Amino acid sequence: METKTLPELIAIIYELKEKLNETQETIDAMLSGQIDAVMVPRITGHQLFTLQNADHNYRVIVEKMTQGAITLDDNGVILYSNSRFAFFLGFPLEQVIGVPFESFVPDECKGDFKALLSKGWEVDIKEELNLLGKDFKRIPFLLSFTKLELDEGEAISIILTNLTSIIKNQNQLKAKNIELEEAQRIAAKLNKELKDTVKEKSRDLLISQRNFKFLADNIPVMVWTADREGKFDYFNQQWFDYTGLSVDDSKNEGWMMVVHPYDIKTITEAWQNALAASIPLESMCRIRKSDSGEYLWHLTKAIPFLMKTPVS
Repeated sequence: METKTLPELIAIIYELKEKLNETQETIDAMLSGQIDAVMVPRITGHQLFTLQNADHNYRVIVEKMTQGAITLDDNGVILYSNSRFAFFLGFPLEQVIGVPFESFVPDECKGDFKALLSKGWEVDIKEELNLLGKDFKRIPFLLSFTKLELDEGEAISIILTNLTSIIKNQNQLKAKNIELEEAQRIAAKLNKELKDTVKEKSRDLLISQRNFKFLADNIPVMVWTADREGKFDYFNQQWFDYTGLSVDDSKNEGWMMVVHPYDIKTITEAWQNALAASIPLESMCRIRKSDSGEYLWHLTKAIPFLMKTPVS
C-alpha cells in the first residue's frame, strides 16, 4: 500500500468532502423538484437519467379528465387546476392558477359557496353552483369537495362537472313532455267530442229507426228492404200479418213459399235484373193470404238506395 503524507491525506479529505457536498446538493435539488434529469458519467460515456415523480401518472389522468379538477389552499386560492376547468370557463390556464376561486363565483352565489367551502373542510359534500365564465357567462356546475392531507399542509380538492349539456337535455325533455301533455289534452278533447257526436248521432239514428218502423208498420202496404246482395233484411208488420210467416221464415228464399208457383220465375228474374243493373223493380205477382189461403195480385216495387259513402 502506498504511503501518503499528511498534506496529501488532507487534500484527499477536502476533495471527498467537496464531492459529498455536491452529491448532497444534487439530492436536495431532486427532492425539491428543482431538477428533472441527471447526467451520470459511465465507462461508455455520459448517460442522461430523467426523474419522474410518483404522482406523474395521476397528473396525466387528472389532465385527461372530462371534469374540471382544482386544489384550493386554506385561503381559497387555486393552487392547481387542470386544463379542462380553464377550458370550461373560457380562460387560459395561467389566468386561473393563483387566483381566488371566489372570483369565479357570481355575487348572488358567494354566500352559498362560502358555506360549502366551510363544510367541505369537515366532510365530503356535493352541490350545484353557477360559476362565472368568460364575458360573465354563468355556467352550471356540480362541485364535489374533498379535504386533502398534503406534505405542505391541508388543501381542498374540488371536482367540477359541467351541467350545461345535462340541463339543456332536461329542458328539451321538459319541453317535449309539455308538448306531449298538450297533444294528449287535445286528443282527449277530440275523443270526447267524437264520443258526444257518436252518441248524438246514435240517438238520432235510433229515433229515425223507431219513426221508420212505426210508419212502416202502420201503412196499409207490405214493406221490405234488402242489401246489395239481394238478401232481405227487413219486413214490416203488414207482411207478417198478411203472409203469416215469421222473421226467420221470410229470410233467404223463404218468401217464395207465399208467392204463387207460376209467378216465382217471373218475379225472381225481374229481381235479379234489377239488382244487377241497380235499377228500380216493378213487377206483378200473386201472394198467398194467410187467413184465407187465396193468392191475390200485388204490384211489387223496389227502388235502389245508393249510399254516398260505401259501407265496409
